Amino acid sequence: MQGRENVEAIQLGWRGIEDSMSVEAESLSAMSQLRMLRMGRNVRLEGEYEHFPRTIRWLKWRLYDLASLPSALHLKNIVVLDLSGSSITRVWSQQTSARTK
Repeated sequence: MQGRENVEAIQLGWRGIEDSMSVEAESLSAMSQLRMLRMGRNVRLEGEYEHFPRTIRWLKWRLYDLASLPSALHLKNIVVLDLSGSSITRVWSQQTSARTK
């Protein structure tokens, strides 16, 4: 898909839509300018978290369903992290140094 490299903000999923949707992490990595990502409760991220864009500064992921953030999820540049309503019981599954490489 052309134009993905110019996307700076995207919202996946929204209120009133009950159907779940799957998004491949690798498809987000093609958005090299992505700074803001908002994912609704009906969004499931598939694939390897290492493909999650490192350019993201603002991440809102409502009702995140894992108990911890995967160590492969790059959050070094995150300024705002909103996981309200999530199932988080601990922040990272491994030491924090592993996630910022």
